[in-house]
Amino acid sequence: MTPSTTTLNEQHLADAAFDARGATTEHQRNRARLYRDHITFNRISSTASGRNCFRSRRGGSNGTALLRTHTSKGIFSKWARQSCKSALCPICSTQRAKQDAAELTVATRAHVARGGTALFLTLSARSVYSRTPQFDNAEYHFRNDAEALTAFRESEKNYSPVGRSERLRARVAAYAEEHAVKVHTHTDWELTHRHDVFKSVASRSVFGGAQWSKDAKRYGVRARVIVTELVPTPAKAKSSAPNKRGVDWNYVTHNLHLHIVLFLDPLPTEEGSTRRLNASERDELVNRLYGRWERALKKHGITAKKEAQDFSWIAADEIEKVAHYINKLPRELITGKSAGKEGHMSIWDALRAAEGGHITESGELLEADPAARNWFRQVEQLFYRKKLIMFSTNFAERMGVADELKARREEFFSTALTETVLLFGEGTWRWMCEENPEFRYELLNMAENTTGENLKAFIREHGYPFIEPSTPTLDEVEDDDFWNMEPF
Repeated sequence: MTPSTTTLNEQHLADAAFDARGATTEHQRNRARLYRDHITFNRISSTASGRNCFRSRRGGSNGTALLRTHTSKGIFSKWARQSCKSALCPICSTQRAKQDAAELTVATRAHVARGGTALFLTLSARSVYSRTPQFDNAEYHFRNDAEALTAFRESEKNYSPVGRSERLRARVAAYAEEHAVKVHTHTDWELTHRHDVFKSVASRSVFGGAQWSKDAKRYGVRARVIVTELVPTPAKAKSSAPNKRGVDWNYVTHNLHLHIVLFLDPLPTEEGSTRRLNASERDELVNRLYGRWERALKKHGITAKKEAQDFSWIAADEIEKVAHYINKLPRELITGKSAGKEGHMSIWDALRAAEGGHITESGELLEADPAARNWFRQVEQLFYRKKLIMFSTNFAERMGVADELKARREEFFSTALTETVLLFGEGTWRWMCEENPEFRYELLNMAENTTGENLKAFIREHGYPFIEPSTPTLDEVEDDDFWNMEPF
């Protein structure tokens, strides 16, 4: 297969700037938005992996490679890079969400085609109102001291959940005095505690144990998917703050809840045929799940939010919509709009507020918001090395779509052609990441729209050294590239 390329003149090269106005396709406009936010993420991340995401090289001694893949959907370019795999990394989380949404869509369609049903429900609790902690205080140091944190958790096994916050403050104060660090009394450990409790209760009490085993057998549950979602609602600013956003990220109401998708097989009848779960049986199953959720939360001192517990069947024409809805965090990043109710904001609103430099519709320059930065870093710590979406063990095999997903990958690999356009040495790549990060994204857009010679001339004009492959080479397409090369 001989890939086709489009030659651009000098004016087109000038127009192919990093700014979204220069992006010629929706895919490139979305990528420009993602990469803008990724620059901010690199700067404010509270984890080493987040700060170094995209900066580490992959490919051995040859340095980092600019790859261009030709598929049936078009030409897509990417950097051979090391992923940080953070749940809140704009690029890594988006790629992961595309994979999860696609797998969930394929599994649900196959299940419905076999006569099964899919039930969507939400488990929630009362919202948490708290003050955003600073990141130069005793709590931050204590939370990152594995030995001290483990000792506290072990000691908590001897107490009831009541009074946990007071005991924690006392322990942090003692830690601060011992290590001579600043004490900040306004902590947000309740949010961290609630997140851990939600995950534990869902996996062990609601969808685990003897009662769940009986329910799964009785109602024909084949598999389940659990998604964690956090919706922040910052307080209204009491005065005209310098950032001009009208909200105060120092005080935030957190609505933490779980979205669940249950896949139910047809039930056998006495006549030897099968039937779907009826409305009364569905309500009975939901009530049993809600009952275990409410009782388990009560043991931890948390009140379930009954009015927020909703459920519905997933219709055949809503499968893809639901799959993207439960992976909506990265989609909110691309669209720039919160998918929640009016007044709610997205985690990405805090990320953009933390950077500053944005222009409002009225032409005012927004300054960086330190409170938004601290809030984002806190949530990043909350979800650090944790999954926002949990599938049943061997989900693809359970749903009978493992062969279909494998076939889709093999079809992609057999038709996609990946070429190494240019190679950059490690020193040049890190220099580019730190001194001119926007330039990396200009090159991706240009690689999809121009010839190799024009691209090389453009790079030389900016003074970046690169390595030309001695001959056009084909790189073996990795499994992740099946998702990375999909348009945003």
